Amino acid sequence: MIKKELQNKPQIVLSHMAINGFIEVTIPQTTKSITINENYITDFVGLNSLPKLEYFCADKNPIISFRGFPSLPNLTNLSLIDTPISKLPNFRALAVVVAGQQLKTLNGIEVSTNDRTAALAYGPPETTCQLIIRGWLPKKPVSLPARKSRNNTDNTTTIRNRILQIVDDQEKDP
Repeated sequence: MIKKELQNKPQIVLSHMAINGFIEVTIPQTTKSITINENYITDFVGLNSLPKLEYFCADKNPIISFRGFPSLPNLTNLSLIDTPISKLPNFRALAVVVAGQQLKTLNGIEVSTNDRTAALAYGPPETTCQLIIRGWLPKKPVSLPARKSRNNTDNTTTIRNRILQIVDDQEKDP
């Protein structure tokens, strides 16, 4: 496998290059825009955190999960048109969870308040995002049953454990 080295360019286009995964390319930290359409990419494993990235387009790839999706704190435009993952009924909500609340456009359509609300229905973004980037694809939002506590607050560990238990239960749910 030959690693494709890219120079310090703010805009990178790697379409139609028979790329099988992000481990085959090294993308500079200064990159602001990536277009990597019509390759053979199935997930985001190998894509490093890119703090300046604003635009990411991976249309027409066989992407089946958000596994490996990195921290992209400035990402405002994400396009995954004609990918298997984009066919999921909850795709928009999952994309907002992993990409972050700063996302403005998804597949060429403005991210709505409904998309943001749906993303929050899956639980605390910090926890849910970690599950999704490890490959979990929830079919329905995780609903936490009401729980009373002495001081009316749950600590993060308790919430995380409850979500993981619900995820396990949903995995068994046909």
